[in-house]
Amino acid sequence: MAQTILNHLAHWPPALIYVLAAVVVGSETATVLGLVAPGEITLLVVGFLCYVGTLHLAIALPVMVLGALVGDSLGYLAGRRRTETEWKRAVECWQQLGPTLAEHDVTAAIEPLNRFETFFLNTAEDSARFCDEVNHPNVGILFDTFHANIEEKDIAAGYRTVGKHLKHVHTCENDRGTPGSGHVEWKAVFDAIRDVGYDGWLTIESFGSNLPEIAAAAAIWRDLAATPDEVAFEGVKFIKQMAAGKR
Repeated sequence: MAQTILNHLAHWPPALIYVLAAVVVGSETATVLGLVAPGEITLLVVGFLCYVGTLHLAIALPVMVLGALVGDSLGYLAGRRRTETEWKRAVECWQQLGPTLAEHDVTAAIEPLNRFETFFLNTAEDSARFCDEVNHPNVGILFDTFHANIEEKDIAAGYRTVGKHLKHVHTCENDRGTPGSGHVEWKAVFDAIRDVGYDGWLTIESFGSNLPEIAAAAAIWRDLAATPDEVAFEGVKFIKQMAAGKR
């Protein structure tokens, strides 16, 4: 029965699938649903479907900048490269979201993740191309030094590549520990951030063991610093010094 339903959905126009997305958001079904077309998973998928519901929450709070992923649920790997059809459908989804984002003054910042967390969007170059094709001022990029450390030849160059689309920054160390304690070339990173004219928030995204589900999703199997407070307080001190050009 499920396969029959999915086969029918594969032929639905996108607008009807968007309605379906709104219906299933919040359901556990959303964590496993993939709309299957002949030979591929269509990336009108979990990440986007859940985002519809998250957008409504952001409007209600309200939230000015909302982080986002493109592709399936975090950690899903298809065992192949994305297809051109998946790319086009993902672009179309975000083009559909653009007017609603603008109406409520919410900006979506799409985050490229490393290859071990998603197969769809990994690099600064691909992220910039994706936003170019979506072509909406309320859809941009969240660039994270942790992921960039894995995927980019030059992290600072990655920031310059996404520059005109940059909406939010994760200032994370290469191991997600305390910024300044690893091998990220922070001076070059902050030079690039200044060069592209970014003047938004700088956020440390790290994880501990208090929330086991999140720790598991981020593959955190050890303490990243002596205490969680060290990551926060020492990290913020370091980031402020870098932002002020004192290092």
